[in-house]
Amino acid sequence: QIAERFKDYDERLMFEGFNEILNEKNLWNGADKRALAVTNDLNRLFVETVRASDGNNAERVLVLNTYCAGPGNDVLSGFVLPEDPTEGSLIVSAHVYQPWSFTDSNQKSVTNWSKGPIDTALNGLKQTFVDKGIPVLVGEFGAENKGNMDKILSWAAYYVSKCRELGLKAVWWDNGAL
Repeated sequence: QIAERFKDYDERLMFEGFNEILNEKNLWNGADKRALAVTNDLNRLFVETVRASDGNNAERVLVLNTYCAGPGNDVLSGFVLPEDPTEGSLIVSAHVYQPWSFTDSNQKSVTNWSKGPIDTALNGLKQTFVDKGIPVLVGEFGAENKGNMDKILSWAAYYVSKCRELGLKAVWWDNGAL
């Protein structure tokens, strides 16, 4: 229905099939083979459905999520890019909140950050996708304000520069808490 409704919109409109899909246990970590397979099947069906619709959808850029939109090695190693008759029109998206203890609002005492977790997650996306010619969108990144705005600013500057260095695009997720 969405593909039909927007079929005549130009190339500036991209579609994303789903967001942060989880398994039946709602696990964010430790995706099992079944959850990875379901995620891959949903991405494949999404591409097939949009491509089979009319209008500009045959050429439209489509954004595909990993399981839970996660960047972990277990998730990335189980991701399968679906076949697409439109070459170069798929983007992989992941949400990268690293270091988690710094970005997580429930960990109020952690107000400083380190580069290691950021580098690990972003390098994993680069090696898995960008190095193979598959664009990556970090569809969410952000940090809760814990009275540490100076640290958030330095973290964000590093984060964006690291994404730029690795050929990733990043979108700040603003939930209104900053």
